[in-house]
Amino acid sequence: MELRRSRSLARTARTAWAVVLLSSPRYAEAQRPSAAGGSAQPSASAAATAAGAQSAAAEAQRLFDANDMKGALPRFQQAYELSHDRTLLVKIAACYKNLGMFTRALEAAQAYLDSATSDSDRARAREFVEGLAELTSPLWVESNEPGARVTIDTNQVGLTPMQKPVLVDIGVQQIRVTKPGFSPGLATVRAPGFGREVRVRVELTRERHDGTLSVVAAPGQSVWIDGKVVARGRWEGVLTAGPHAVRVTAPEMKDYEEQVTVVDGRQTDVRVRLVPASTAPPAAEESSGPSWLLLAGVGLGAAVLTTGAIVGGYYLFKSDGHEPEPPAAGSAGDIQVGLVLGGVR
Repeated sequence: MELRRSRSLARTARTAWAVVLLSSPRYAEAQRPSAAGGSAQPSASAAATAAGAQSAAAEAQRLFDANDMKGALPRFQQAYELSHDRTLLVKIAACYKNLGMFTRALEAAQAYLDSATSDSDRARAREFVEGLAELTSPLWVESNEPGARVTIDTNQVGLTPMQKPVLVDIGVQQIRVTKPGFSPGLATVRAPGFGREVRVRVELTRERHDGTLSVVAAPGQSVWIDGKVVARGRWEGVLTAGPHAVRVTAPEMKDYEEQVTVVDGRQTDVRVRLVPASTAPPAAEESSGPSWLLLAGVGLGAAVLTTGAIVGGYYLFKSDGHEPEPPAAGSAGDIQVGLVLGGVR
């Protein structure tokens, strides 16, 4: 452990020395390409660009010397964009390193190394790069879902499956893996530095948008949800958001059926009161007795009405003290009244 720490301190010291050496004005001046003798004077626009680059670099150096790395970094970058002076890459790398952004510092240092023009320059630049590399780790992010977007801290680094590792700064890294239709996957990993590789796997699960459905019916009545009997009398449960078929049935009662929409994150209540099933009017029942009994009843009723009419007429037309003789039993003047029962006279 002590050996590792001493090596790290030594490497950090060499890195700091390389930054100081490579960014010194004398060394930077020596690395700039000299203008060819007799070359044409720069155009007005080129002169303005060069003046802008010098102004930005001077302001950046002032801020750098005041330990204002956040202020110096964009000014150094502006000067480099205007002049493409490779020595400014060292200053940019130094700003990133002092801000704790080691992978960005390494990128700038590597760009400086790639553009080295002499062996001595290349050797110093390589030492700078190696020192910064110890402050980073290659990181692999794996997932059960292909095509998921990987974000490390705030930087989107690609999709799963990764084709190569991502270089991250030493220390704690926050990882977020996302894909449409899935809940975001989160992970925290500590990068050990010294170029040691780290692997982390993030599992994604499909999103579920759920709501609660409560169905209340009378005791004993069957509650159906999406074509299946789930309870009797009352049921409550979690369903995916969207339409669901609700049905309540009971013997001799009219079925209740409805499409109910379950809302995501909310409870939907359904109260059901069944009504008796509608029935057709009862059919007329046929008599089981003989037909002659029905005819006898009709004849008997007619005879009683006729006899009553004759007797009433006798008392109604009785006048002048003359009482006509009452009609003989079983006769009405010339009208014979007979009762036929069972065919016997």
